[in-house]
Amino acid sequence: MRFRGMIDHDRAVDDIAATVAHLKSLPDCNGRVGVTGFCMGGTLTWLAAARLEIDAAVAYYGTQIHEFLDEAKDISCPTVLHAGTRDGHVPMDLVDDIRAAVDGRPDIEVRLYDAGHAFANTHRPEYFLDGPTRDAHARTFDLFDTLR
Repeated sequence: MRFRGMIDHDRAVDDIAATVAHLKSLPDCNGRVGVTGFCMGGTLTWLAAARLEIDAAVAYYGTQIHEFLDEAKDISCPTVLHAGTRDGHVPMDLVDDIRAAVDGRPDIEVRLYDAGHAFANTHRPEYFLDGPTRDAHARTFDLFDTLR
């Protein structure tokens, strides 16, 4: 969390853009790329969906998405946002702001789980919840399977 305030979001998205370009240049790539991220990476996923030509995006409990709501209009790929209803880092009032920003966008889903922050982090047993993680991952893989 101490690095969250230090990140240069524009440069981080540039790094994602370089990664996407590299992946698309690989002979085994079918030309379609999805981006996913957790926590700060969830915010970067939101920005990638808005700023880059990607084919799908999945953000898990993006901690700063609410700071970039004006970019919702620029998202041009199917996007799923996973959020916990008991997340102390992304409380429901911020999730409601996100939901309002994407209201009427059938290509952007906000999925809620009875969980706190980092519910899908298997390295943090004090936060990890199997059921919500299984459900979120199933939705994530369903979306990314469309990229085949």
